Parts: sequence; C-alpha cells; structure tokens
Amino acid sequence: MPKNTFFNLPKNKMEKIIEVALEEFVNYSYENASINRIVERAEIAKGSFYQYFEDKKDLYGYIIEEAYSKKLLFMLDAIENMKYNDFFSSLKELYTAEINFALESSKFSTVIHNYTKCSPAEFNGEILKSNQKYREVFEKLILKGIENKDIDAEADEKKRVFLLIHLSMSILEYYINEVNCDFSKTMEYLDGIINLFKDGIKLKKRYTKDVEDRFY
Repeated sequence: MPKNTFFNLPKNKMEKIIEVALEEFVNYSYENASINRIVERAEIAKGSFYQYFEDKKDLYGYIIEEAYSKKLLFMLDAIENMKYNDFFSSLKELYTAEINFALESSKFSTVIHNYTKCSPAEFNGEILKSNQKYREVFEKLILKGIENKDIDAEADEKKRVFLLIHLSMSILEYYINEVNCDFSKTMEYLDGIINLFKDGIKLKKRYTKDVEDRFY
C-alpha cells in the first residue's frame, strides 16, 4: 500500500499519478512499465516517488486494488438492484455489470484483465483484498443457486468459482479483442455462454426412429 505521504497529497496530484501509472501498466504491462516514464509524465521527482511508494510492485498492487474496488461497485450495484429469479439470469446480470464497467472504465478493466490472465511473477500468487472480495461475489451467488435448487449442491465450490471467473475473463477477452468493444455483439456472445453453461454440451438422449421403423 502507498505511504501516508501519498494520501496527504492534493487530490488532483494523487489522481494524476494514478492516471499516469494506470496508462503505463495498460500500455507496457507490469514487467515493462518504467518508473522513469511514470515520474516524468506525472511531473514528480523520482525521489518523491519513493516517498509515496516502496517500489513498482507497491504502486501496481495499489492500482489493481483501485481497479477491483471500482469494478466491485458496479457488481454490487447490480446485485442491489437485482431481483433473484434463478442462478443463470443472475449470473448474466453480474457479467453484464462487468461489461458495463469495461465500457465505462476501459483502462481499469484492462489492467484487471491483464492481471488475471497473467499475474506478475513478483506477486507469487498473492490474492489481493479486492480480488478476494470479487471472488466472494461469485461464491455467494453459487450458495444462492444451491439454496434455490438451481444448481447441484455436490459439485466442488472452488472449481465452480474458478470456472465462473474464467468465463468472465473469456467474455471480456471477446469484448476487448474479438469485437473491438462492441457491446451488442458481446451481449449476444454472453447469451451463448450462459445457455451453454446452463444446458451443457452433453448430447441429450432423444427417442427417435428411422423413417423406415415408423412404418414397420
């Protein structure tokens, strides 16, 4: 987390540092991000940077926390206004909230997406607080789905959470890279994902006969 000196800065200066750092991590990734570029564009001395943050990892962790916090607000707002009908319609609403977040806060959404796809080696699998809260949203939805008898109570919960989060990543990957942030096409893709998840890919057994059999 940033040092107190960072939080004591004027609001506009804090926001500029965050905006510049966010753009740096989006454009260059964590590994290739440069503190020199950040301090130059933020118009602060390099020595001042180390008065605000321990190092690049500290800054990146803070940016990821901020991004997840903003994303959670979108999702929690969706939950607050959600009338629970069934697990799958509620899941669609959560994913829609994530797409709306990507639409309105593209840089924060991208930095989260890059982090979840390939967490930097320096983090060694650390689970950030806001990341854990994000996971808890899906955990609670799963429990509600079990309680409502929408989904099987026997399946492994961790695997289900893992699956839901990776479905979310797939949807955002499609939104960002496949359809160039086209909302309507992404919603069509989301409908397909939800239907596939709901109905599965196992061949359904049907009672059929060949035409010849029907007459003999």
